[in-house]
Amino acid sequence: MKKLIVAFIFSLVFASNGLCDEKTIAGNVRLYSEDPALIFDGSTASDTDYWMGLVADEGGDDNDLFQIGKGTTPGTTPKITLDKDGNVGIGTVSPQVELEVSSTGNTILDIVADSDGNGTNDAGIRFWSNGPTGTGTQTGDFRYDESSGVVLVKGSGLGTDIAIDSSGNVGIGTVSPNQLLTVENSISLKEIADANADTAAYGQIWVHNTAPNELWFTDDAGTDTQISPHPLDAPPSLYVYGPGIDWIGKRIQKYLGVIFWQTIDGVVTEELFADYNLRRKDVEGHKDKIKLDWDTVQLAKLRAAKMQEVVVEEITTKDALESIEITRDVQIGTKTDGYSYAVDKDGNIAVMEKTVPVMTKQGTGKFEKRLKNGVSFDSETGKFIHKRQMTEDEVDVLSLKAPEMPGWMKTWALK
Repeated sequence: MKKLIVAFIFSLVFASNGLCDEKTIAGNVRLYSEDPALIFDGSTASDTDYWMGLVADEGGDDNDLFQIGKGTTPGTTPKITLDKDGNVGIGTVSPQVELEVSSTGNTILDIVADSDGNGTNDAGIRFWSNGPTGTGTQTGDFRYDESSGVVLVKGSGLGTDIAIDSSGNVGIGTVSPNQLLTVENSISLKEIADANADTAAYGQIWVHNTAPNELWFTDDAGTDTQISPHPLDAPPSLYVYGPGIDWIGKRIQKYLGVIFWQTIDGVVTEELFADYNLRRKDVEGHKDKIKLDWDTVQLAKLRAAKMQEVVVEEITTKDALESIEITRDVQIGTKTDGYSYAVDKDGNIAVMEKTVPVMTKQGTGKFEKRLKNGVSFDSETGKFIHKRQMTEDEVDVLSLKAPEMPGWMKTWALK
């Protein structure tokens, strides 16, 4: 770096500028003073002038700076600084690392490949660490691959670890992401006790810190849904809150539907659990018991589903049509609807009421036929069709039977 700067100085100092002829000097040129410097003063008044030289700190120690600055006064308006440790600063006079670029506004470093627009070379930054031979070891790079149009990040293995395509899709372990984020391998999530704070329009996937872990999804309203292991395959823990409990954890509530709580006055018994061999455990000493009325719950669900089913039946023309009297709008008066204002040439203000008609509907004594609600005409069969939901009486005669309780539920232990 220093050799390049010296060569640059001499090429400028001894180049022909109209004031002196070109000179060739064999040997060294030494500028000797307290703050030696070269000033490049353009002969045209409007030209930009520069200086370069040594800026001493007056401390008498090895801590001076070599700088290039703007103007004809050395030591003012420095642009590039080289300190005693070889650190280079652009926009700063105290670089802390090998190259420090600083600005009071945006600071952008351009790395340009194929500036002539001819070729498919890459632009990027390559990282090295010192190797055992002293020549260095490449440890990774960050570059734009011009042939594929993808930004690549390589780690110490020098294989592509992260890729960003022209659509902003990010690939981890792949150079061809097909979504905003594509991961070509497994991912790990740190287990947590509960989901983070809800954010509108965003859901969360998280790992619950149970043993073994559980995978959960929380929507933007804060509703938790267990993904794995599925509660119907492997029963999760049942959280009971008390005393005076009137709520049971979301997980069992979601899959069983209705939970019936009963209080036994001062008596702890197992009667409410005997039907399904359920074991219970007191929570904070309260005496509330839980009973899972499986048959009642499941039959209620079946009935509700049947009540939503649509019955399609053919009906006669008489039952399909209804008579509707034809009406007409008749004005029965007027009403005030605000005020309007007018100003004459003398500045007088006149206030006038705005009136609107009051209308009502009156029968004409004439009638017309129309289809009843829920009735349609099938043009292919030429018949009237009525669609309706099943009635309770129709559901009652179906002899619905509840499905058998899952085996895991029969041996469920309350925790």
